[in-house]
Amino acid sequence: MLRDIEHEDTLLLKAQQIIADNKDPVEHIEIEAPFTSDILTLDVGDTITINDSELGLNGDYRIKRLEIKPTTIRAELVNTIALLSDKLKEYYNGLESLGVYAQGATNLYSVQDSDNADPDHPLELKIYVPPEAIKINRVKLNLVVGPFRAYSKAVLGGGAVIGTSEASAANTSVSTAASESKSLSLTIHDISEYYAELVIVNHWTNSYTNDITITDSEGYSATTDHNFESHGSYVYSWKRQFSSRKNSVTIDVQLSDIPMDMTLLVVHDGTHTHDITLPDHTHDIDFGIYEIDTEATVDIAVNGTVVKQGSTGETDLDITQYITTGWNTITLTPSDLARIQASVFFQVFIQSR
Repeated sequence: MLRDIEHEDTLLLKAQQIIADNKDPVEHIEIEAPFTSDILTLDVGDTITINDSELGLNGDYRIKRLEIKPTTIRAELVNTIALLSDKLKEYYNGLESLGVYAQGATNLYSVQDSDNADPDHPLELKIYVPPEAIKINRVKLNLVVGPFRAYSKAVLGGGAVIGTSEASAANTSVSTAASESKSLSLTIHDISEYYAELVIVNHWTNSYTNDITITDSEGYSATTDHNFESHGSYVYSWKRQFSSRKNSVTIDVQLSDIPMDMTLLVVHDGTHTHDITLPDHTHDIDFGIYEIDTEATVDIAVNGTVVKQGSTGETDLDITQYITTGWNTITLTPSDLARIQASVFFQVFIQSR
């Protein structure tokens, strides 16, 4: 190909070769032969070899025209395997490509990033395409959505201390949930009223928001939310009175997202007062790498334009049309806590200066 030629002498030799290959006059012959099944494998443009000493034919010929009948075949053959015009067109196309390559070169590069993210803190990739890139050929995004990764498991210690005072006529029931649970349940028997307080402690080193749903088997329902600071706590209380005595009442507590320490204290059938105190305390941290799988999906945006919503991962997402020269921003927003790994592959043509 001409794109490989860098010197005038080489170009001259190549031109002389083209002339030598095409200096002999073109021969056109027509043949007629009995039909055989082998003929069915031939087509116009195929090359066949003819060796006939009586006719003085010995060489390779290209089929220019082919007519197949039930008993015979007729064919027009030409002794040029490739027409001069075809070769000149090939070299001309190569010359055009050579002109383009003389202007610059194709560059391949990639950008990677990975981090924890949530709906309020998306992963953003800042990517630069130099102004010398006269053509952005391809930009592909690879995306992996994995479990949220924490680097401390939990706090170690005896937990919060709860002090209570109550009237002697009251009965007290307490239920606790371990730090790895998001639910709690307590059943009380033979009651006509109760007063309940729910204490929730965030044992994580980061702050989180949880929706809290409280129900009982006699139709009570309440939903609230709270933003828990690191090692912070929250107290929710309520009271129930029934028109008749109940054999049993079950109270259920459910957290929406992050497991936390929970204690439910219920005083029933008697007047009472009590205080719940969480004294100041410190904990040692159990270091390690721990994952929380929330099965999050990711919304993908490039320079403010939403490209795809609800993605669970991408292997070859084409975002070429959204990328321009200069700085570009790819925003990856998960629906929940998640760890995102992103790789962006670029193929651009850089102009020579």
